[in-house]
Amino acid sequence: MKAVKDIKDIKMVAVDVDGTFVRSDYTYDVPRFKRILERMDRVGCRFVVASGNQYYQLRDLFPGYYDELAFVAENGAFVKDRTELVFAADMPKETVDAVIDVCREYPEISNVLCGMESAYCQRGTVSQEFFDLTAIYYHRLKWVDDFKQVKDRILKFAPTVPSI
Repeated sequence: MKAVKDIKDIKMVAVDVDGTFVRSDYTYDVPRFKRILERMDRVGCRFVVASGNQYYQLRDLFPGYYDELAFVAENGAFVKDRTELVFAADMPKETVDAVIDVCREYPEISNVLCGMESAYCQRGTVSQEFFDLTAIYYHRLKWVDDFKQVKDRILKFAPTVPSI
């Protein structure tokens, strides 16, 4: 394996967000980031944000820069390189409905349905408090009456299961 001798040898840097790149209050050293990103751009090194978080939440962390970055969001279910959508999972409706049916058997599970356009909480199954807390992580979050009526490309489910 060749040792990295110079930043010119590095073609890509991927960072996780929670507990890694950003502080617990979702801040980071913006002036330092700008300096590093400019240097990376000069030598052709790409900056990739990789996280289980929603793309829109990640994008909001980098105002003015998100069209220059690559994002691997939603645990890999959504990948965007600058302005180009590279990959988006597309769970078949039958699969989505089957998962919804299983989750309905366990009302103690608080679920978020994650789509390309938004994330969703179902009225009557989660509290306003859960919705408000979830909105910290999902900058596009909507109430819906029934998950099965959501018209979006579904990327993943994000269940919260109570501890025993």
